[in-house]
Amino acid sequence: VYGAEFVADHYWRFKSWGQLRGQISYTYTRGRFQTNFNSGFSQWGEVEVGYALPYVPEHQASLKLTWNELNGRWGIGFSDTIVSPMLDQAGIYGDGSTLEIAPQHILDAHAFYAITEKLQSYMTVDNVLNSAYMTSRRPFGVRPGRPLLVQGGIRYTF
Repeated sequence: VYGAEFVADHYWRFKSWGQLRGQISYTYTRGRFQTNFNSGFSQWGEVEVGYALPYVPEHQASLKLTWNELNGRWGIGFSDTIVSPMLDQAGIYGDGSTLEIAPQHILDAHAFYAITEKLQSYMTVDNVLNSAYMTSRRPFGVRPGRPLLVQGGIRYTF
C-alpha cells in the first residue's frame, strides 16, 4: 500500500465584513496484493498478484468553505466530499467479475452563532441532498450511507 495526500488551506479577509476559509484535500491510495494465495476470508478469496485491496478507494477529495463574520460571532459553511469506487472483494477494477461499491458524493453544511464568549449554538446538516449511497456490502448485505441528518446543539467552553 502506498499513497499521497495533498491539503491546501487558505483564509481570505474581506475588510470589515468577514472572512472566508477554503480548504481542499485530495488523497490517492494504491493497495495491491504482491502474491497469489487462496484465503478463507471472504473479502479476499482467491487472490492473484496485482489484485486491488477491497474497501480501499483509490481517490478521495474534499472541498470545504466556511464564511465567518469578522468578529467570529457567526459562521456558515459547506463541505463537498467525493470518494471513488471501491471493490467489495479483492480483484481488478472494471473487470465485471468483482462487485464494486459505487462512487460517493456527499454535501454537508454547518452553521454557528456565538451567544456569548463561552456559549455557542450550532447546527449541522449531513448529506444535505439526501443522496442514497452504499458504503459496504458486508457483513450480511448492503450497508447504506448516512441519510439526511440535521443536528443542533449548544457548546459551552470552560
